[in-house]
Amino acid sequence: MRLCCLLCCVVCFLGKRTDAKASGYWDEARRLFLEGRTLMGRSKPWDALIKYKAALGVLKQAETSLTKVSELIEMRVTRSGMSCVVGDAYRSLKQWPQSLHFYKLCDKESRLEMAKLSASSAAPSRLSAAEKDAWPKRVEAWKARLQQSRQVAQKGLSALEAHFEGEIVLSSTPSGAELRLVDTWGEIIEGKTPFQKKIFAGDYQLSVKKAGFGTVERKISLKAKGRLELAIPLVSGMSSIALFAQPEGARIIVLKQGAQVHEGLNLVRQSLSVGDYEVVISKEGYRSLRYSMTLKPNQRFERKDTLERLSSSQAAPRDPKAAEPPNRRGGTSEPLSLAQEEQLLMYAKKKRAFGELQRNLLLGGLASVLMGGIFIAIGASGLADSGAKPEDKDKNTAFLGAGIAIVGLLGGACFVGFFLVKPPPEPQGFKAKAALGGPVQTFGRSGLGRSSSGSTLLRVE
Repeated sequence: MRLCCLLCCVVCFLGKRTDAKASGYWDEARRLFLEGRTLMGRSKPWDALIKYKAALGVLKQAETSLTKVSELIEMRVTRSGMSCVVGDAYRSLKQWPQSLHFYKLCDKESRLEMAKLSASSAAPSRLSAAEKDAWPKRVEAWKARLQQSRQVAQKGLSALEAHFEGEIVLSSTPSGAELRLVDTWGEIIEGKTPFQKKIFAGDYQLSVKKAGFGTVERKISLKAKGRLELAIPLVSGMSSIALFAQPEGARIIVLKQGAQVHEGLNLVRQSLSVGDYEVVISKEGYRSLRYSMTLKPNQRFERKDTLERLSSSQAAPRDPKAAEPPNRRGGTSEPLSLAQEEQLLMYAKKKRAFGELQRNLLLGGLASVLMGGIFIAIGASGLADSGAKPEDKDKNTAFLGAGIAIVGLLGGACFVGFFLVKPPPEPQGFKAKAALGGPVQTFGRSGLGRSSSGSTLLRVE
């Protein structure tokens, strides 16, 4: 019954005419929707689904052309209902994952639009007096339609529980901690440990906290028809941090007494013991940022930073706290800033890639010569046989030609590329090899190391 009412709401709105700029979208969406409903009545659900999704796409496209607030709200309300229609179509075809997606989409869009309408129920100032008087009734009508869409979505989700539910069991030491689960759609599940519940499978952000203990945050993944059990120990006197950095790819390093305790890109969420820490945020082409933080028991420290882009004329800033590593001649070299260290790291990566490219070209050339040589040998030996048949001579000629082509074209291209490819230029303003003296310990393949004085070094072989 609710779905039938929802379909009527969709048809009624799509039948309305707006200004000339947007009327084309509504006419097209209404035509596609009615065609889909007709096909569904003729037991052609796949064809109907294509029409429904096309109508949904037209509604999304219409959002860019609408200028009136009332029309935008009407479009969003109708679009959420249309998502439910698509979800029902997928469910009738037993396409469970797609059905779940559109039911979730409908529920999320309806929930967000209802929150917007509840937060700002006042009529826009650009409306006429008559429209302002009718605005509260229109808002209530929109809320009723959104609530109807949510009910259809929740009913569809309930029908899919058997296919996508999993069980989660959470406990903490000590018990009685508050927990919070947030899925990828923004839905929140709250409770206290010990916690046991059947929820939809998927990825969740888990947060467990209790007064006097550090907050634990982590990502968990629950599989369909699976069971996930987690025992989370809470540490007394711990603090939690949430550090955000822009632009994309900014590296965040947390140090304590000069030793690295955590590292991440753009986001660091971690529980740490109390004490003094230093945070370094860096990215190539941007001015590095360094600051100190002091964590107290049960404190939550949050900070957002955006790095400043360096102009081409600006020199990389020096880090006054960077130690001066001893050079091979017994003196001290000029300290490297974080920006210079990043340039050296990028140089090491480019030089390693250059070496791998040269090696691949050389191996490719040798393999081409070897394969071509085999073909040439087969063809030449066959042609040298005076008793060979004419058709065998044709085959041997083809082998000989193929071998020459492989050696000449593939092998030649590889060897020419080997000699023509150029190594990456060294960073400007300092030497990549001579500037870094003293003992260096290399970590993995990154080329990063530390001197005996503790400063970050780079060795490029």
